This record gives sequence, C-alpha cells and structure tokens, in this order.
Amino acid sequence: MIPDASGNNRRELEWELLRALCSEALDADLKGDLLALLAQYHFTDPIRQAVFDEMNKIGRDRADILHRELPARLTRRGFPDVDFEGLFAPPPPAAEQALEWARELARRAGRV
Repeated sequence: MIPDASGNNRRELEWELLRALCSEALDADLKGDLLALLAQYHFTDPIRQAVFDEMNKIGRDRADILHRELPARLTRRGFPDVDFEGLFAPPPPAAEQALEWARELARRAGRV
C-alpha cells in the first residue's frame, strides 16, 4: 500500500520519509530539500519527531554516520526502542515519491 497523507496513513508516510532521509540512495541535495520542506512539520509522535530532529543535527551528507550516531542519540533522548532495522532497511522510497510526500506534509503544516 502506498502511503498518503490521510489520517490513517500519515504515520506510515512519515516513517517512509524518515527511511528516505536515512538512505544512501538519495543524494544530499534532495535530502536537504526534504529536510527544508519538513522543517515546520510536527510529526505524529515524539519518536518520529526525535528521529527527524537528530537527522537535522547530524547532517545529510553521510548516511553511514547517521546510521552509527542516530541510535545512541535517540537512546540518550529516552527512545531506546526505535526500530532501526526497519528505519535503515532498503529499499527507500523513490526520490520523486519522497519529495511528493514531503510536499504534502509541508502543505498540511502550512509551509507550501
């Protein structure tokens, strides 16, 4: 099932976008675009918000650093039980799809 921005699938859409941001498959410029689009967006739960916030702090250029640092940072923030295997699992959504989803969430946040 392809996620959409409806209430029932919003959490799935957020998770897929976070997976895209963790992926080595997307280039740094696209990740920067996604991060910028979602900058004012509020994720549906504190774990997803914490993942997003830490991604912004770590940076978008090196997925290997993100994979190494993100678990420890989230544990320190009180989220030791994040599904990192699922978060880092390939394949990520296609670049075009991730950008479309980010735009939809940004629209919901009043950014676009």
